[in-house]
Amino acid sequence: MHVLLLGGGHSWPGDSPGVVPRRPSRPDLAASPARPPGAVGPHPRCGLSRRPRNLAHSAAGTPLGLGHACRCARDQVGNHPCAVLLGADLTDYRDHLLEAMIAVRAAKGGSVIALMEVPPESIHLYGCAAIDDAFHEGDDGSAVRVNGLVEKPEAADAPSNLAVIGRYVLDPSIFETLAKTLPGRGNEIQLTDALMERAESTDVGGGVHGVIFRGRRYDTGDRLDYLKAVVRLAVDHRELGSDFSSWLKGFVAEKNSEAQGPVSQDFSTQ
Repeated sequence: MHVLLLGGGHSWPGDSPGVVPRRPSRPDLAASPARPPGAVGPHPRCGLSRRPRNLAHSAAGTPLGLGHACRCARDQVGNHPCAVLLGADLTDYRDHLLEAMIAVRAAKGGSVIALMEVPPESIHLYGCAAIDDAFHEGDDGSAVRVNGLVEKPEAADAPSNLAVIGRYVLDPSIFETLAKTLPGRGNEIQLTDALMERAESTDVGGGVHGVIFRGRRYDTGDRLDYLKAVVRLAVDHRELGSDFSSWLKGFVAEKNSEAQGPVSQDFSTQ
């Protein structure tokens, strides 16, 4: 299984150097048949090798959408399925999302997308999936068949509250579809549009399933969520978590004390 780790985009509006890391100004793509760059040790869920056998890096140039970034990896991936991971969209290592998606792909074929339930007022921020309500599999019913996809719909037009998040397991047939996909929302080549065509297809490699994720997710593309992710992951760090947690408790107590102001003593009854 190849892995595409996608990163990039523009810096956050109004951010300042030194506050949070600026993201690159253009999307980059790393394609590897093993783990993303910097990973050490065996992959805990996919059984992939310790180090990439062949790591390729490509810059997509002008941002033209997630579909375009994936299309740039066609030569590296070839006729193999691939997992696509969006670098700003993190899932906790204790929640085995990608493992579950690969298992659904092995059982059902086609492509598999990660889904998450969101409040209706937030669905316009995501791609949105329409699912077959009669098809739920897995011990917790988290595996579903996807009938349709809409890119960032308004709440009134959304077919569900299931948002597409940044994990995909793609059949290689997706590249033929992406090659024919015209610019859609935002004048960008949308992976959602290509997956919609795959969902409707009965050809080899057709069909799209989803895995509904109910675990821990961190959207580091949002400034506040980025800071929350740093804290949440730091307190659970195997080496630094205990010391960091102790410092954090003291820091929060200090800030609370400052917010309350100096304590005045009442001498009226003395």
